[in-house]
Amino acid sequence: MLAPADDPLGTICVLGAGRMGSALCRRFTAAGREVLLAARNRCRAAEVAEGTTISALPAAEAFERAATIVLAVPYQVALRLAQRFPAFADGKIVIDVTNPLTDRHDDLLTAPGTCAAVEIARAIPYTPVVKAFNTLTPEIVATASTGDTSHDYSVLIAGDEPRSKAAVVTLAAQMGFAGVDVGPLVYARHIEGLVLLNRAVAASAGGTGIEIRHPWVPVPGKNRRKAAVS
Repeated sequence: MLAPADDPLGTICVLGAGRMGSALCRRFTAAGREVLLAARNRCRAAEVAEGTTISALPAAEAFERAATIVLAVPYQVALRLAQRFPAFADGKIVIDVTNPLTDRHDDLLTAPGTCAAVEIARAIPYTPVVKAFNTLTPEIVATASTGDTSHDYSVLIAGDEPRSKAAVVTLAAQMGFAGVDVGPLVYARHIEGLVLLNRAVAASAGGTGIEIRHPWVPVPGKNRRKAAVS
């Protein structure tokens, strides 16, 4: 099953065949999406695609065919791509899954007041960038139940272009997650910071981090929602 004609996401290219990229490919496919996979390690990409409907292609060909490009590579790799080839995603939507963590995972690589998604967006100013899926682990992505949001892991989503952001919220739901629009792209710095906080909590708690879940519980008498965090 392919995406509807009015769906701006269309065919999805995942850049990166690591644990997260591989998990996203399989989950997108399970949600009925046409998925292309591009990676520097073409043998690894071919292994991920084997026995599935995923097409492993060279990056240039995958970028050309896709309507959406998912950056599932290290932040510095994604930023370098955007800076060196700013037209690589012209006319497409970019979903940024990166987390700008140091090698020791104890700090952010980005300067205060900015974030990975914003820096990538600055390098490709004519392409809508949506931050999403970066707070999930590959294991959570892999075990989600397509179309079933009863377990309600939340996907926090930030972006400036309403149509593309709304499409990613819908995509998250198709994958079995609860998509939550948190606001403009600048709010991605809070989402990325949450990943750093989660790793710190996991380290201090012996490997148990924070799981961001639904439902968003209504506050009586007010048009607000609050997160249930377990």
